[in-house]
Amino acid sequence: MSRKKHSRINDPEFKIMILKIVTLFLGGVIIVRLFYLQVIQNEYYQAKAAKEHFGYTELPARRGEIFIKDYASDEMVRVATNVTLDTLFADPKNIKNPKLIADRIVPMIFNQEEQRAKDDERVAEEHKRAQTQEDIDTIKPLTDEELYRQYYDDVLMKISQQVRP
Repeated sequence: MSRKKHSRINDPEFKIMILKIVTLFLGGVIIVRLFYLQVIQNEYYQAKAAKEHFGYTELPARRGEIFIKDYASDEMVRVATNVTLDTLFADPKNIKNPKLIADRIVPMIFNQEEQRAKDDERVAEEHKRAQTQEDIDTIKPLTDEELYRQYYDDVLMKISQQVRP
């Protein structure tokens, strides 16, 4: 009697063992890759995420002005135009040290002439509302230092709030 050779490839237990080894190997590769991305490359991806959330956005093009024709006078009238504005904003929920932020940005954004003009308007309004000469005598414009301190305190109060306006 001749016996057929029993091949291991056809053995179901061998196939299951190979499947288990391949599964464990692939699982190990996935775990090693996840460890590499989440632990070793953590700082890189944190910086990349922060850049996406707090990045600089360049507004590419300036749009044109919009004119309409006044049919009564046949004159072209500008109804819309572009105004370039510098914008600065801060999310109070993301600010850990409001005093540090205020110390750094207020000197950059404080405009003495603008604040002086606002204070002059305040003084003029108070003069209009004054009832007596004594009231008028108490109305005084703020000094440059007082204007700066008032502006600083206003910025600090706004960025210290933990609620987005």
